Amino acid sequence: MTAHIERLLSAERDRSSGWWKILSAMRAHNQMPEWVSRQGIGTGGDHGRYRAAQDEVNRYLANGELESSDEQAALIDLLEAERTHALCWWSVLNTMRARKQLPDWVRIHHIGTGPEYDRYSAEGIKVNMTLFGMQYVRSQANLDQVEAERREFRQTFADTVITTIRA
Repeated sequence: MTAHIERLLSAERDRSSGWWKILSAMRAHNQMPEWVSRQGIGTGGDHGRYRAAQDEVNRYLANGELESSDEQAALIDLLEAERTHALCWWSVLNTMRARKQLPDWVRIHHIGTGPEYDRYSAEGIKVNMTLFGMQYVRSQANLDQVEAERREFRQTFADTVITTIRA
C-alpha cells in the first residue's frame, strides 16, 4: 500500500471510527436508546467486525498493484464491506438526531448530520478515484455476505439480550 493510499484511507477511517467511539461511549454511559442497544451497535463485537474488514482491505492492498479486473472487483467488495459498518453507524446517529435522542454532548458536535456524511463521502471518493479511477464503486460490490453477517450478528445479540432479561 502506498503512503498516499494509506493517508486517504486513514482520513476516511478516522471519521468512521469516531462514530463508533461515540456510540460506544453512549452505550457505556447508558445513553443508548433501546432500539439501538438491542442491535449490538457500539459494542466490542460490532467494532471487531469493522476492524476485521479493515484488516482484509489492508492485506489485499499490501499485495501490490491491482493487475486484473477480478482483483479490482475483490478489493471493491472488501472496501465496501468495511464501509457498510461505518454507514450503519452514521445512519444510526442520523436517526437518533432526527428523533432527538442524541445526548447534548454528541448533538452539539453536529454528529450524524448531512454535512458530516458529505465529508465522509468526499474522503471515500478520493480513495475510489485513486484506486479505481471512478468516484463511486458501491453499485459494483457484492455485499450479500456482509448483509447476512450483520443480520446474524444483530439477531444473536438481540437473542442474548432477551435471554439475559428473562433470566
